[in-house]
Amino acid sequence: MAAELERRVMAAVKASAARGDPLLLQAAEAARCPREAAASSSCGLSLAEALVANLCFAHNTGAMWKLLDQAMSSRLVHPLHTLALLTPRVVPNRRQQPEAYRLYLELVGRYAVAPVYPEHMASFHVPY
Repeated sequence: MAAELERRVMAAVKASAARGDPLLLQAAEAARCPREAAASSSCGLSLAEALVANLCFAHNTGAMWKLLDQAMSSRLVHPLHTLALLTPRVVPNRRQQPEAYRLYLELVGRYAVAPVYPEHMASFHVPY
């Protein structure tokens, strides 16, 4: 069933890209596939698994990383769950695929790590 879902997600993404749809619409088209397959609350989890599986194996392109970022920012997939799926696939291969590792780190910085701004730290006072 997972292979069928991955095939349907990639077919939807490719068809949407061929029409010239923007990334958000491509992500929404991909999100329809798990919803149509089964009415469950884990649609975002299934979509994340399908996107990560295709991103890390068959379609490791910049466009797929942007699509994944768009799906995460629009909350079609859960960002932390998606990063948890990416971590064991990207980190061990960071030397063979440095571009994928760099893009992964950007996603980690965007969705898992709170930014620290030096100008805000100057106004932060901890009483002792």
